[in-house]
Amino acid sequence: MCVNTLDVQLNTDILPKLGLNPKQLEAVRYFGGPVLILAGAGTGKTKTLTSKMALLIASGVPPARILAITFTNKAAQEMQHRISRLVPYSGGMWMHTFHSFGARVLRAHGRLINIKPDFVIYDEDDQKKLIQLSLEELGLESEKNKAAVYVTLISRAKDDLLDAQSYSINAQASGEPNRLKTAQIYLRYQKKLNEAGALDFGDLIVRTAELLKANDEIREYFQNYFQYILVDEYQDTNHAQYVLVKTLSARHRNLCVVGDPDQCLPPGSKINTASGVRRIEDIKNGDEVIGASGWGKTAAAAVNKIIKRPFKGELLEIKTKSGKTLNCTPNHICFARLDPVPGAHYVYLMKRNDKGFRIGVTSGARSSKDNALLNGLMVRTNQEIADAMWILKTCGTTGEARYYEQLLSVSYGLPTMVFHVRGRRMAMGQELIDRLFKALDTGKAAEKLMEDFGLNPDFPHHRPYAVTRGNFNRKYVWFTVFGDSREKISDKTHYHRIQLVTSGAALKEKAANKFNVRPDKKDTWRIETSRKEYDEAMKLANDISDLDDLDVVSRAKLTSEKPFHFMPASHLHPGMKIPVLENGKVIEDTVTRVGSRPYNGPVFDISVPGNRNFSSGGVIVHNSVYGWRGADIRNILEFEKDFTDAKTIVLEQNYRSTPRILHASNEVIKHNKGRKPKDLWTEKPEGEPVELLEFANEMEEAKGVMEKIKWLTARAGCGYNDIAVFYRTNAQSRSFEEIFRRGRIPYRLIGSVRFYDRKEIKDTLSYLKILVNPADTVSLLRVINTPPRGIGKTALEKIMAYARLKDISVYDAMLTEEQIADLTPAARRGVREFIAMLDDVKSDIFTNTPTLMLEKILSKSGYWQSIEDGSQKDPEDTLNRLGNLQELVNAVKEFEDKVRKEGGTPTLHKYLEEVTLASQVDNLNTDTHAVTLMTVHLAKGLEFPAAFLTGLEEGLFPINSANSSDEHMEEERRLAYVGMTRAKDKLYLTWAGTRKIFGTTYPNMASRFIFESKIAARAPRRDVEDVCETAAPTAPTALPRIGKGRKVAHPVYGPGRVVDQIGSGEFAKVTVVFDSGVRQTFMLKYAPLQQI
Repeated sequence: MCVNTLDVQLNTDILPKLGLNPKQLEAVRYFGGPVLILAGAGTGKTKTLTSKMALLIASGVPPARILAITFTNKAAQEMQHRISRLVPYSGGMWMHTFHSFGARVLRAHGRLINIKPDFVIYDEDDQKKLIQLSLEELGLESEKNKAAVYVTLISRAKDDLLDAQSYSINAQASGEPNRLKTAQIYLRYQKKLNEAGALDFGDLIVRTAELLKANDEIREYFQNYFQYILVDEYQDTNHAQYVLVKTLSARHRNLCVVGDPDQCLPPGSKINTASGVRRIEDIKNGDEVIGASGWGKTAAAAVNKIIKRPFKGELLEIKTKSGKTLNCTPNHICFARLDPVPGAHYVYLMKRNDKGFRIGVTSGARSSKDNALLNGLMVRTNQEIADAMWILKTCGTTGEARYYEQLLSVSYGLPTMVFHVRGRRMAMGQELIDRLFKALDTGKAAEKLMEDFGLNPDFPHHRPYAVTRGNFNRKYVWFTVFGDSREKISDKTHYHRIQLVTSGAALKEKAANKFNVRPDKKDTWRIETSRKEYDEAMKLANDISDLDDLDVVSRAKLTSEKPFHFMPASHLHPGMKIPVLENGKVIEDTVTRVGSRPYNGPVFDISVPGNRNFSSGGVIVHNSVYGWRGADIRNILEFEKDFTDAKTIVLEQNYRSTPRILHASNEVIKHNKGRKPKDLWTEKPEGEPVELLEFANEMEEAKGVMEKIKWLTARAGCGYNDIAVFYRTNAQSRSFEEIFRRGRIPYRLIGSVRFYDRKEIKDTLSYLKILVNPADTVSLLRVINTPPRGIGKTALEKIMAYARLKDISVYDAMLTEEQIADLTPAARRGVREFIAMLDDVKSDIFTNTPTLMLEKILSKSGYWQSIEDGSQKDPEDTLNRLGNLQELVNAVKEFEDKVRKEGGTPTLHKYLEEVTLASQVDNLNTDTHAVTLMTVHLAKGLEFPAAFLTGLEEGLFPINSANSSDEHMEEERRLAYVGMTRAKDKLYLTWAGTRKIFGTTYPNMASRFIFESKIAARAPRRDVEDVCETAAPTAPTALPRIGKGRKVAHPVYGPGRVVDQIGSGEFAKVTVVFDSGVRQTFMLKYAPLQQI
């Protein structure tokens, strides 16, 4: 039976011909309200979504009342094509990316919020140029090299629905110089964006959300209009996109999203309840579980919700000194405290708000002035007046810590210089230190480091107490669970304490309007209160934080000792203190080990409104998951909060790859600790073996791949467009391109310089943009003197200064050039001729087709002629550029044909919008009879009957820098997994014994991923036809005992001597200096070294 709350009778006659498995069928038939589909790679997600839409249309839902949102235009077109084959009359659906949907809504209704319908869309390159113009106007020319950074900061603000005014208010409240500067730039950038009649990508979402919020009539229209909404790749949505979807679906609540969250505790986790220990999967609503109630005591609290989800990945296993074991997903919130740990040495990341980030080392225990033992992080923050610190690595010796300090510093571009001299005798004084951190943008590097190390910026391992001293004003709202000595009469649970102690008359006046403000010590005041209920106390803490964009520091007084801080399980390190349940009391215990194990199955969480904590395996943990590491988890959690009746359906059966391909891929990804891999399965036939192709060098590799492609097309029934060649870096494409050209193998290159990023194409598009919107300053400045018209830099500066003075666009200033003083006669003549040319071309804009407009602007502007005139200098370059312009004309013609075929009218507006919103993968035309060449980064979401994953060599794939951390290596392994699972029927792994890089030939060893896939590696061979499947090698019972000073031999490098060894067990690394002079570091587990 179909579950259905729609106002139509579902036509189930269509279902048998869709070929769905039971889980897919369940997802397609369910229309009982919001539904979350969790889909692994190749599980038929697209087929499920298109079948769901086809069922809606076959049941009488008008296609135009269905909104489907994808992340690429290509995906939208593919879905539309599939649906059209399943049901007739499917045209008219709102099939969009988020950005194209926003553009469509704003073109139709944007006037209501002062957006003209002829707005242009700025891509990232346009944004950078507008930022640079803004910086010039603000007198911040020295910041122009950071234009890309400001583009990113502004885009993130818009992702969080913060317009320029809101961001500026928050920045002023924070008082942070960097945020104030960014706010100033954001305001000027947005002003210039408005003057240009332009929107950037962020605006397409945030301004649409603004329109729906501001105008009740428009909001209600769209809410009533869309009967069903589907969102693909939901885990990639940001907050603004989430709010947009939530708003649109509020009326009918027929919402289907695809995502993949993770949480929390596996089956078998032992939960302490009022009736004894029970497994978490046996807990039911109303059961009472035992948790901490504060100050070492415990209390029972009732469960009001059981959450169950699928999880495929590595579970953390945390062991304590007393023998307790906690198994959980990495993001589960625990309670932990960092105490002095003698013998430990930390590599840390430190933040200071007015400086940025740096990397350093400290010991696990240091003495204070009164000889009290403190953790080194605490001493360091006090010395440098730092704001937060995160542990990157715990080491056993100072030398090892210094090694990783330097390695990470160089790898991420983060300094090791201290923030503050503080009486030290240093060659570099405070002034130079300040100059250093002012010159560096450490924020972006630190963000990448945290992402790679799985660190949540909201949960530092240590942050100092609030301070108001001199120029430093650090303010926190302290939320201490069970922080009050008072208890509830009913269950003896302690109250929760909320506290803010700070200074400042303006903030005090603002706070006094809402809260009870009391005087504190000299020049300070406080808000301090308690609440009986956890949820009420947390809400109050958040409300207080909104006074001045303050951070809330959450902690819990669970024992009679110092409070524990909230912390994701992935942040736990040996030596840290955590609370455990022992003989009916909560006491402190010490973490002795943090390990992991692979897991594929359900995980559980329980909601306990009373205490918001419970005991699992004897360890006290928080009862809900906090969103972290981006929007994916947060949005899925908010989805289930906002749609409490949402149904979750899991697709796990893989339809893309054969069992042998899946087995090899799963074997590789199982080696990851921090990932949530898909342990996929399939009912496809066993398929052909995964083949390993081994070659002497990169040119031989390309020749071998070419020969195999010829065999596939001649004997295996493959077309060229059925075949993809994946590689790790763009530079690897050269050998394949050269060999394929010689061998007459047609190919298309994805991911190099995009067609629309080539200079002549961007110049021409800029001409077209100012035809439809002359106020587009960025496009105007790009072409005003291209080709040269005598309007030099000095003339431009005078025109722009006049435009600023009169608060008009540059184009409008040019219309009144006679009023601009000191322009040369040549410049005035150039301006007049340029304006006259544009007027001439624009005169036909409403009658001519986009193709004719393109040809006319190329001719009238002199641009085509200017390129032809360069033929004597560089004939080949001229032919290429003219060929690109002709290809642009062809592309516009194709656009016109497509729009007319869909029943529309092609316009220049529509074409420019489509071009701007296009993505790299959208340019991939699978109907083209050619082999696809692309980096593995671009491979996600694609599939090919046959795929080659090439360059599988240590140092290349995985990339050499990945050896700096386990997290980097895991990201490389994820890329390999993605590449392998793109193959449907045939997968080939290749590597070369030597490879030329920047003119120098380097010897290689086979990638660890080859060994992990259980495909045997042998000596390189040129003869492709002789390469066949070999049996997986028998795993050694123990790692070879190769220590420092030992003589060894390598099959490629020859004899050498071990000069260093780091680590032990499966993570041991050795450095060998070979007799040839080559020095190489190997993972001992994978290195083909023999003692001699």
